[in-house]
Amino acid sequence: MTMKKEIFNQYTSSTKILIREAEKRNIKIDPIIPGHFVKFTYKNHNEYVYHQIISRTSAVAVKICYSKDITKKFLQSESISVAKGQSFDIDSTKKILEYIKQLKYPLIIKPLSEGHGNDVFLNIMTLDQLRKRINNVKSKYKHILIEEQFFGDDYRFFTTKDRVVAITKRVPANIIGDGKHTIEELIDLKNKDPRRGDPVFRSKTHVQIVIDNHVLLYLKAQNLSLKYIPKIKETIYLRKNANISTGGDAIDFTDIAHKDLKRIAIKCINAIPGLIYGGVDIMTTDITKKPTKKSYVVLEINSSPGFNIHHFPLIGKKRNVAGVILDEIFPETKIKNDQTSN
Repeated sequence: MTMKKEIFNQYTSSTKILIREAEKRNIKIDPIIPGHFVKFTYKNHNEYVYHQIISRTSAVAVKICYSKDITKKFLQSESISVAKGQSFDIDSTKKILEYIKQLKYPLIIKPLSEGHGNDVFLNIMTLDQLRKRINNVKSKYKHILIEEQFFGDDYRFFTTKDRVVAITKRVPANIIGDGKHTIEELIDLKNKDPRRGDPVFRSKTHVQIVIDNHVLLYLKAQNLSLKYIPKIKETIYLRKNANISTGGDAIDFTDIAHKDLKRIAIKCINAIPGLIYGGVDIMTTDITKKPTKKSYVVLEINSSPGFNIHHFPLIGKKRNVAGVILDEIFPETKIKNDQTSN
């Protein structure tokens, strides 16, 4: 039985994909709390899903992944490379100033439990900049994480306990020049791509680029304005963070990544007790080369990873992550010779 459209539309795009995949397998769907909880039933087998978290995921795993600092400690215990840094009470000014003497600039500040790249400040080069950024978020957060900034490309690995299902490179919001249009006009043209949805409702995998204060300041730091006309094929980045939720691009890299980086991602999932699968965020200087301790860092692990980016990348092969999730919770419905791509 197909879920009613008005109820179906309340769920995130990733949950919608999971529901549609379940329907193909004749799994019954019951919207316990529309937009949040779904009950899946196959014969006498029941499973519950909250957003992208399945009911067999442990509460301990969710708690660990919720805190970037705690996640780092579990990863470090398994000798997995993470950025050097520490969490602080946001009012612990003396402790912060003493600790950063051990770090190398540039620094990065981010909240311990926020997602989508919200309130993440990069390229902090001075003590004055550090103080200013801390003051910017004092009214919103009690704790922050201060780390050395690692430079590389940002990838999301959707990983189970025994394999990497999909890898997506997340490219910061950008435009590519044609020698004719201004940055503002190129943003408008890019936003007309039918694959990009409203940034508030996020009805689609990719969202439109919003010209906000972050974009204006980032352009200013590059000595650019919205009226600048980029040269042909000149790429202009509009944000520091690479989040798809702020207008970034998703590009599939599953078949390109080095096998040892995939092993690291699998090791990350197994380092978190009770985590069945997750989104492992890795930054690396070259995803095609054998990793060294200095060539990559694991940024965080998401216990409720949005997997729509793997189903609908802007560039590259589609990966059927929803099918793999259902294989985990309903192995009796597993489709023989099922591939991880649509």
